Amino acid sequence: MSLPLRGDNDVARRARQSILAALRELADERWQSTVWEGGGDGHAQSSFVEAVCALYGDSTLGNALDTQKIVFDEDTDGLLRHLRGIVEAIDPYLTPSALRSLPEWPDVMRTADAAIRRLSAIV
Repeated sequence: MSLPLRGDNDVARRARQSILAALRELADERWQSTVWEGGGDGHAQSSFVEAVCALYGDSTLGNALDTQKIVFDEDTDGLLRHLRGIVEAIDPYLTPSALRSLPEWPDVMRTADAAIRRLSAIV
């Protein structure tokens, strides 16, 4: 089931907040080195797999991208589909440092950052 992500109700707002939070994790090298690699303050805990699950699963974005022609707008949806293609091809068992040294990792970060800017402008 896909929830409407552009609505002005609490469910849609929470889903968008979850999407933006997950995108921020994927775009933020400092967060990745601090939290994913275990050097954080002990309160924040996350991983690449958790960020991807929050982005495409928990928020229902993955289902929405599969079942709706347009979720946000063509450009934003294109970025989110492109990002999904990249992250789905990454081995989820890689260590954070191995993950961040992949040749495609800069594209993950750039695409996530571009999606944040697009979403922030339209929702």
